[in-house]
Amino acid sequence: MALPDRQSFDVAENSELCLPAAPGRAPRNVLFDLSHDPYTDHPVGTQYASFIAALRAWGFNVSIAGDFANILSYDVVVFSFPQSLFASWQIDLVRSYLDAGKILIIMADWGPNPNRWNFSAVNGLLYNLDAGVTAAAARVFDPTDYYSHEFWPWLRDFGDHCLTRNITQLIGLSAGYLVLDNPDSALVFSSPDSYLEIGGASGPFPIAAIADPDTHPDWRLFVLPDINMFCNDPEHGNFFNLADHRQFAKNIVFWCPCESAEECDDGVFCNGAEYCDDVTLKCASPEDPCGDDEIFCNGVESCDENADQCLHSGDPCVDDGQFCNGDEICVEESGACVSEGNPCPDDGLYCNGDEICVEADDACGHAGDPCGDDGVFCNGGHACNEDEDVCEFTGFPCRNDGLWCNGEESCDEDLDRCNDVSAPCPDDGLWCNGEATCDEDNDECQYTGQPCEDDEYCDENHQQCIPNEENDDLNDDWMGDDDGDDDDNSSVGKRPGADDEDQGDWWPLGDLSGGCCAC
Repeated sequence: MALPDRQSFDVAENSELCLPAAPGRAPRNVLFDLSHDPYTDHPVGTQYASFIAALRAWGFNVSIAGDFANILSYDVVVFSFPQSLFASWQIDLVRSYLDAGKILIIMADWGPNPNRWNFSAVNGLLYNLDAGVTAAAARVFDPTDYYSHEFWPWLRDFGDHCLTRNITQLIGLSAGYLVLDNPDSALVFSSPDSYLEIGGASGPFPIAAIADPDTHPDWRLFVLPDINMFCNDPEHGNFFNLADHRQFAKNIVFWCPCESAEECDDGVFCNGAEYCDDVTLKCASPEDPCGDDEIFCNGVESCDENADQCLHSGDPCVDDGQFCNGDEICVEESGACVSEGNPCPDDGLYCNGDEICVEADDACGHAGDPCGDDGVFCNGGHACNEDEDVCEFTGFPCRNDGLWCNGEESCDEDLDRCNDVSAPCPDDGLWCNGEATCDEDNDECQYTGQPCEDDEYCDENHQQCIPNEENDDLNDDWMGDDDGDDDDNSSVGKRPGADDEDQGDWWPLGDLSGGCCAC
């Protein structure tokens, strides 16, 4: 097979490596930990100079220090071939770090003789973490598919994982390989033609892996059996400046970065339109796409996943079940529900009375005639004048019945009734003119006349008829005595048989004041 040399290999542009972090980004922190005696033949500051420059260009703060106790303050921690064992409290701290969703990169390697491979620190940590990954001390050779050296095999078989996205070829300068509890942990394999330097077993062999995804699905643990995958040491290939190696490193420190909004779309409408955050390079969803539109009167916003649309619950001012406070309405300005008030307004008519609301019937009514009875009978009935909006009285209720002889009509307030006054022809106190009678036809009073017979005269004072012979004697007495004087003994004008004290004013023929006698 024709193999490319270093000059023809796809080399990435280095311009971005010197760029500062983009303004406005909140930097993330990376620690290259020196607490566990990393391999001194490859100092971190020089071995990973290009890697560190890229991290800073991508917006990370980078520390190279023995700051293990503070690893929880870092977003990414790199253990580059640690030589000293991890204490139990340190293992617990690493476990807490991973449980917090932070990124840990562990790289093993071989060391100088006589301790050529010293994986004890790495494997002790991985074993106690129960990560499902350990490193094996045997270089992988590939005599048919390698870059420069047989123990720099091409890696072309990449697992189906977002960390290997956009990766087409890597060089596996290999101090060993990985042993996995779960094959789904593998990210990168050597070719089937590869074999182990020690023992001769044939490949493919896992060269990069993550923690067991079944037991630790949320851990972000990346393991390599060699430190040179991301180095820039010309003696060992200056691999980091190769495009796919740099992309691989970027995929890991951002842990599956996104590149476009399209790849972030999860097909769910109600969690919003996904986008690729240009700071974290992670897919993100905005807030609920159907958030509060700050309009009160269309109700509460909700999301309809089936229809891919936002809905509104509608008018929040539902009927309160009360008719007489009017319809409930929504006032946008105050963001409140109010009742319109009395649903029974004035209909403009006076004589049907005030408008009233009948809650029991859910209906409007009228109080009725405003001109009620004032308790007085003799002022007549009450009438309502719509034109003037006033109450009027019909007046005296006892109208003339057209009859003269029953007298004038009168009103009896005590009995609430009309009466006829006494007859218009009452007794005039005179006996001798007969009884009074009423002439309806002529509207006048008449008298029956003198009650005595023709041979009698009428005694008005005694209301009696006296025979005429008695009347002659009375006339003689009344005309004067025989001696012709006019003394007190005269009988003129005296009632016969009466003494002086009982005479009174008597005239046998009645009252002569009218100029006639016994008229």
